Amino acid sequence: MDEKTKNLVEEFLLKSEAKGEISDSTVVKYRSLLLYFFKLMGKSIFNLTAGDFDNFIVQKKNYEEKPVLATTLRNYAFALRKFVAYLKKNGVDLKIGASDIEIPKDKRKRKPVYLTDEEVLRFLAAISEDGTELRVVRFYTLVQLLLDSGSRISEALSVKVKDIDWEKRTVDIVGKNDKERTLMFGSEAEQWLKRYLARRKSDNEYLFTTIDGKRQWKKFEIDDLFRRYAKKAGITKQTTAHAMRRTCATRMLRRGLKINDVSYLLGHADSQTTLKYYIGVPTTDELREKITDDYYKFAPESELKRLGFQNKAGLAGAGDANDDLPHCPKW
Repeated sequence: MDEKTKNLVEEFLLKSEAKGEISDSTVVKYRSLLLYFFKLMGKSIFNLTAGDFDNFIVQKKNYEEKPVLATTLRNYAFALRKFVAYLKKNGVDLKIGASDIEIPKDKRKRKPVYLTDEEVLRFLAAISEDGTELRVVRFYTLVQLLLDSGSRISEALSVKVKDIDWEKRTVDIVGKNDKERTLMFGSEAEQWLKRYLARRKSDNEYLFTTIDGKRQWKKFEIDDLFRRYAKKAGITKQTTAHAMRRTCATRMLRRGLKINDVSYLLGHADSQTTLKYYIGVPTTDELREKITDDYYKFAPESELKRLGFQNKAGLAGAGDANDDLPHCPKW
């Protein structure tokens, strides 16, 4: 790709991250996508047309030896659209506009990934088995905070020590779209936070830092840890930091918290977002434990007796298969 386009990509990423418009992990992803895209197209951003991007999508969807996932194609579109919008805003003359870049539809209906209580215990145990080194305590503490607060990984990593209210067990943060909100955590997370801070040899303002304490811990340095410990714990689900957020939401709802409360906890403006993307679908075994025979009794037993639906056990349909059938009234 030409040097000018490459420089513009780097300028776009630098300015967008500085303004808080994209996270550090998104910077890494967008850089990879944009550089690959322009290298493959063999064109500069100044010569790119809407037809070029459409042809790229069609090629990737239909003519690759291994078809590209719909999610990946959407990421290409999002990255290029943001890049073009940035250039247009800064007065760069282009043949393509942000509105020319259509986001491919993802027709798959994916269930939100969350961990069961038993899987959470296995995941935490897999971490703790690695000992008491600072790197282990740091990751365990992060996972506890994610599970308790339901925070996004970017929010957890942005926590500053001075903003933690130990008495209330809360921490004020600036979340997505620069919205101020408060995270809450429990007593166990509090113990791990204090344990981690006691071991950390740094006065860095950020809670989660590199081992040497010189800078804030970054998301791209954490992703592999979730995969590693999930594998160690024998968990086959796609276990990520975001799965911890969904796990928190699902557990809270199933423990009686109202949907509006869960939405507030997650920082969602609309409870429909919580229902659609964050509340896990229960398994048949989980439902079987909750739904007892009482759920299937639509008529009182006294009324069943009056109508003649009674067997030796005193319950409709509970007798031996060879018992004489009770008299069935005509409906």
